[in-house]
Amino acid sequence: MAPSFYEQEQKKIKNAIKLPLLELVLKFLPHLQPTIQAKDDTWEIVAIQLTNLRYSEILANKPSPNTAKGSKKSNGNNVVEEIESIPELNGIYVRDYYEELFANFKKNIVFMINLNRSENLQGRPGNDMGYLIKDRGDALLYELYKLEYKDIELISKISSETLEDKLRKHLEKLYKVSENGDAMDQDEEVDDGILDSKELLEHYRNSSVRDKNKMLQDQIVKQDKKLEQLKDENQRLLELNHELLEQMNGR
Repeated sequence: MAPSFYEQEQKKIKNAIKLPLLELVLKFLPHLQPTIQAKDDTWEIVAIQLTNLRYSEILANKPSPNTAKGSKKSNGNNVVEEIESIPELNGIYVRDYYEELFANFKKNIVFMINLNRSENLQGRPGNDMGYLIKDRGDALLYELYKLEYKDIELISKISSETLEDKLRKHLEKLYKVSENGDAMDQDEEVDDGILDSKELLEHYRNSSVRDKNKMLQDQIVKQDKKLEQLKDENQRLLELNHELLEQMNGR
C-alpha cells in the first residue's frame, strides 16, 4: 500500500531535521536535564532552533535580484509561501522523533555488544563498535549513547561531594574545631548554611501540595500542545489534499 500524503510529508520533515536535531540534542542534552520542567523547556528550545534552521535554509536559497528569469530557484513570493507552509515544530514532536532514532540505534548497539561477547567467549576477536558508525547521524547517536546515563554519574559524584561536605561540618561541630584549627567555645555554633533534617522535612511538606498542583497544570499544558499539534497536522493534510485535487483537475 502506497504511503499517504501525510506520511510522505512526515517523512520529508524527518529527513530534513534528522541531523540538525541530533546536533542540537548533543548540544543541549534536553533528556538529561535535572527536572521534568527543565526537560520540557529544553525540548521546546530544540524545536524552536530546528524551525529557525529550516527558515534559514529557505532564505539561503533565495535568488539574488540579478537571477535570470528562467532560473529554477524560487522567486521572492515563493520564498514567503514556502516559509509559511513549514509546520512549526514543538518539543513533543522533536522529543518523540529523537527517542525513535535513539531506540533504533540502541537496538543495533545492544545486538553488536551481545555479538562481541559471544565471539570473545569463542576465542574470536570481536568487531569494533565503530562498525555501526556509517555516517554523521550514527556518530552523533553513538556519542549520545555514551552519555545515556551521564546524569546518574554526575548526580552520584555531586551527592558524594555534598555528603562529604556535610559530614565534615558535622564532625567540626562534634570536635568543636574552627577552620583555623583553634578550639571553639562550647556555646559557639557553626553556621554551615545547610538545613537540618527537621527543617528539610518541613520544607518538603509545605511544598508538596504546591508542586502537585504545578505538575497537574503542566500536564494540562502538554495535552493542549499535543492537541494543537494534531490540529496543525490535520490542517496541513487538508491543504495537501486540496493541492492534489487541483493538480488532478488541471491535468
